[in-house]
Amino acid sequence: MLLVAEYDLESFLEDKCIEAQFPRDMLKMLDRWFGCLISALAYAHQARVKHEDIKPSNILIKGKSVYLTDFGSATDFSHLLVASGSDFMVQGTPVYWAPEPLPHGRPADVFSFGCVFAEMLTVRQRRTMREFREYRFSNQVDLPYAYRSNLPKVRRWLKTELSIDSKNPVAQTILEQILNMLGEEPNYRVEARRVWKILRVEEDDFFLRPLCLGSNSFANVRERRELATTTSKSIKSDPTFVFRAPCY
Repeated sequence: MLLVAEYDLESFLEDKCIEAQFPRDMLKMLDRWFGCLISALAYAHQARVKHEDIKPSNILIKGKSVYLTDFGSATDFSHLLVASGSDFMVQGTPVYWAPEPLPHGRPADVFSFGCVFAEMLTVRQRRTMREFREYRFSNQVDLPYAYRSNLPKVRRWLKTELSIDSKNPVAQTILEQILNMLGEEPNYRVEARRVWKILRVEEDDFFLRPLCLGSNSFANVRERRELATTTSKSIKSDPTFVFRAPCY
C-alpha cells in the first residue's frame, strides 16, 4: 500500500506548528493523534509484529489521519520473550532506541514511541524541538541527543520545563503515560495496549476510534487471532504496509 502523504510528523511539527507560531487547530490535532498512534502500535503488537524503527519521519499525515509506516524493518516477534531471542539484526534509528541491549522486543517499540510522544507534547506545550534537543544534549556520550543516554534530563524537561497545568487532565494523562513509556527497565515498561486503554478514558478529548483494517477494537479472541495472522502475513509480503488509526 503506497501512501501519498502531505507531511511526515517531523515536518508537521516544525512547519505546521512551530514555524506557524503554534496555531490552536494544529495543536488540537496532536491531542487526537496520541491516542490514534498508540492504538496503531497496540494493534501491530497484537499481530505479533514489532516495528523496530519508530521515529517521526515514519509517521505520515494525510488530512487529519496519521499512519504508522515503514514496516520494511518490522519482524514477527512471536519467537521472542520481551527482549531475548536469536534475531540480532541491528535495525532502527539510534536517537530513539531503547536503553536495553539488542535484540529489541515489544518494549523497545513502546520506548521509541515514548520519545516521539515527548516531542509531540513539547510542541503541544508551545516549545520548540530545538529547545528540547539543546536541553537534553550531553557531550559525555557517543550520541549526544539520544533519549536513552539522557533520560534524567528528558524526564526533567517533561515534568518541569513544559509547565503542564495540573488542572488539565488531557495534558496530565499524556505526560504520565509518556513517563511510563520511557521506563528504563523493559520488563516493567508499560505495554502499548495498556496506554491505549488509559487514553480511551479521555475519549472526548482524544477522539479515539477503532483501528481500520477491519478491526473491531480488539473485538473477541477468535477475531483478534485471525486478524493478527492476516496482518502479520501482509507486512511480511509488503514492506510498504501501513497501519492507520482514523481521526476525523
